[in-house]
Amino acid sequence: MLYPIDLTVDLHSIFLFSDRAREYVPRLQTDDNSQGMAWKLIRVSSPDREAGDARTQGPTDSGVLLALGMREVLTCRGLTKLELIVQTLDGETVCEMSAHDQGFGALKMTNGYLVIEDTSLRGWRIGSYCFNHLVTWARRHYGDRDLFPIKLEVGDAKSRLNRVRRNKFYEQFGIEFDYADMDGICKATGESRPMKIGALIERSPDCFSNIQELDVRESLAVAALLFPQAQRRVSELLRCVSEAMRETRPSRRFLRVFRYFNWLNYALCIGFGAIAMNALSRLS
Repeated sequence: MLYPIDLTVDLHSIFLFSDRAREYVPRLQTDDNSQGMAWKLIRVSSPDREAGDARTQGPTDSGVLLALGMREVLTCRGLTKLELIVQTLDGETVCEMSAHDQGFGALKMTNGYLVIEDTSLRGWRIGSYCFNHLVTWARRHYGDRDLFPIKLEVGDAKSRLNRVRRNKFYEQFGIEFDYADMDGICKATGESRPMKIGALIERSPDCFSNIQELDVRESLAVAALLFPQAQRRVSELLRCVSEAMRETRPSRRFLRVFRYFNWLNYALCIGFGAIAMNALSRLS
């Protein structure tokens, strides 16, 4: 069953990174406000499918529909932060990223955890597509800032495939590293070299040809498709609540009757106590 998410269609968010859009005015919000995500729908297909790889033939050939949400927030230190999240239409998180002003002239481009949660979607360029949004935002607003050092840990390099993907992921955006070998693993760790945010490489949309951003009409169509499902789910929840209330009515009546028995017990205890006190007073 699909669980609906907030699919508010925001023209400003859809054209957020378009050169033809009007000048971007940041909309800042406090960290304690979970609202304000500007959502757009993307359809992602396997890159191997584009190359005609017969191994990918199957249910995933038509691609996966995901929701991309972004918002700018104002941190408790008064600094700007861009939050990005990708979810499936049933609310499962695919990845989360953020870029935020560290102060002192530096901008941090990672939240320390750039991982695609769904292993079946790894290698589909979703991470690069999302990080490219962060680069676009950072270059537009903080081009004169320094890149806060990015450190690569050996735990991400134990698998050769993961190591190659990780290093290539950052290098494609122009980030150079001073690598070091560890535990017999080549380029296992590293730290990014000093550079300006404006020197980051913004990737062309052609690099993500397997990811299609849906326009307003398609977004509305999907929202209209999910709305009846949301209504059905609300109806099911109301029915379950009504059934639970009906089932608990007999027990509530029994408890009310039992409460009256408690008052009788209290009266008997008081009576026996009075008799006992009277008897003790006579004996004394």
